[in-house]
Amino acid sequence: MYLSITIGDVETSKLRFKELASLSSIGVKEIFIVSVGGFSGFKDAINIIYPETKTQLYILHQIRNTVKFLNYKKRKTFERELKGREDKK
Repeated sequence: MYLSITIGDVETSKLRFKELASLSSIGVKEIFIVSVGGFSGFKDAINIIYPETKTQLYILHQIRNTVKFLNYKKRKTFERELKGREDKK
């Protein structure tokens, strides 16, 4: 397991690429799956260094992208039921 905290002025794909390159330089041969937030260029940076890596959107973004197709009334019902499930945990 590897943990890194990087502080930069702005979040850029160049910064992400640099972090991924540092993983490669310490001997990380492959990454199986990465969950990303849709940041521009991040998936490309991953695929350059680790071409076999599967990427997926954060679950929050997946839900948000799905919910936008519901009409307002159904959306509110869905959100209420989803929140109810989270409260039970």
